[in-house]
Formats: sequence, C-alpha cells, structure tokens
Amino acid sequence: MLCLALLLATAPDLAVLDIQAGDEVKAELASGLDGRLAQTLAATGRFSRVLASSDLRAVLSIDQARQVLGCEAADCFASLAGALDVASVCVARLGRTAERLVLDLKIVRMKDGHALARLRREYLFERSLVADFDASVSALAHAAFGELRPLSDSLEVDRRAASFRRTMRWSSLSGAGVAAALVVGANLMMGAAQQTFAEDTDKSAADLEMLFAAQDQARSVYIGGSVLAVASAALWGFFR
Repeated sequence: MLCLALLLATAPDLAVLDIQAGDEVKAELASGLDGRLAQTLAATGRFSRVLASSDLRAVLSIDQARQVLGCEAADCFASLAGALDVASVCVARLGRTAERLVLDLKIVRMKDGHALARLRREYLFERSLVADFDASVSALAHAAFGELRPLSDSLEVDRRAASFRRTMRWSSLSGAGVAAALVVGANLMMGAAQQTFAEDTDKSAADLEMLFAAQDQARSVYIGGSVLAVASAALWGFFR
C-alpha cells in the first residue's frame, strides 16, 4: 500500500486536448474518440490526474483555449504550464493522406515542450482505427515512461484485410457467373428433353421414364444454380 501511495504521489498530471481533425476527416469520428482518449489514458494508471478537454474548457478562457489548440513550440507549452497546472499534455491529430487515415499522438512535457512519447498509426479503414484506438493510446502512455508496448503493423493488417476482401468479392462474382450458367443450362436441358420426347412418334414407358429422369436432373441443376446465386449475392453484400 505504501509503494502504491508513493507511486500515485509522484505520478504526473495530464491534460488531454481535443483531437484535431483534418479537412478530409469526418468531424464526428474525431469527436467520438475524444472521450475515449481521456478515459484510456486514465485507465493506464500512469497519471495521478487526467483532465479531459471538457475539464480544460471549464478552467481556461477562450483565448487560452485557442492558444492551447494551436500550441506547437516549446515556449508556447511553457507559457501555458501555469494556466493548465499540469505536468504534461496529450496532443492528438487525425488526418488523411491519399487513402490512409493517419493518427498522430504525442505526450508533451509542459515545462519545456519536450515530447515524452510519440506514436503514429496508419489505417485504410475507419473501423480499424476505432478498434485499435485504445491499444494505441495505452501504448503511448506507457512509452512516456520508457515502457514499450508492442503493437501490430496497423497498415499491414488493413492491407491483408483489403486483399482478402477483394478475393471474396471476386469469388462472389465468379460464383454468380457459375450460377447463371447452371440456371441457363438447366433450362436448356429441360427444353431438349421435352423436345426429344415430343418428336418421338413411338413413345413408350421407357421413353417416359427417360423424360422424367432428364427433368429431375435439370431441376437439380436449376436448384443448385439458384442456391449458388443466393450464396454469391450474400457474399458480395457482406464484403461489399
């Protein structure tokens, strides 16, 4: 208990700024992650106090808040240290480069503007960013104290997922083509069997049985093609 108390006593305070979103990033995506950013940092237990952006707005003036959001240089952070009354600040930016979503995270020491930890993550899909967000933020917090937490290559994971998605979509198109061929073939088989029976002037019971057998075969092929068509459409919809 004593060790825990000493650890909490020496743990720094942290302020968390709003995630800055680039022009090509949905504003609701960034705003939806703002609350999670502060919560995840607090959950790491590395900081004695975590002030979310909503807390900062309650104690800063409008001019100070604007200065914080645009803060980059070391002297800027040093001048704001007194106003924020925290040891460090977490700055996050979310942008888009070509087809990639880019998340830049850093924790900056207020007294001199030194970056204690930096993390850059790239994604192809928004859902991947959201799913990976907490792990990335946690890794950033531990990196600020020299503790490295391994993370997967987010971009490579998304590339593999994209490749698998393309494969499934092409498979669904191929399945649809086979299904169409089976349905057309079944109709042709049915028509040929009926025409052969109709042209037979000396019909017998054996001929009738052959007709029924051909019709059953054509019906089976038709059902198989229909089932494959439905499955292909479902596969396309899932990996669309």
